[in-house]
Amino acid sequence: MTPHREFFNTFKELRGSVALGKGRADVKGVGTVNVNLTEACGGWTLGLTRVLYVPELECNLISLKRLADNGIRVTFDKNSAIGSDDGVPLFTARESGGLYLLDCKEES
Repeated sequence: MTPHREFFNTFKELRGSVALGKGRADVKGVGTVNVNLTEACGGWTLGLTRVLYVPELECNLISLKRLADNGIRVTFDKNSAIGSDDGVPLFTARESGGLYLLDCKEES
């Protein structure tokens, strides 16, 4: 999910809502987004499909369940996480304030 309409490569308007914490937020669309990872992560571009456009969000969120459904394994420790596919590292994330922040380039 993202609040950034400009991130979408493809986009289709959609009306609905999604549960967030103790409340709900309006969904305004769905589409595909590419996330450009840092060189430290191999410089991969992570293609995400069925990304929801939720303008009320304050940050981007990635579903670990959806990553797992696509064969990506995410391993966590106290301060970081690594996502891999068949043992090949795809991305890293660092813990900050109780969230794991994906190491991606600013223009993603």
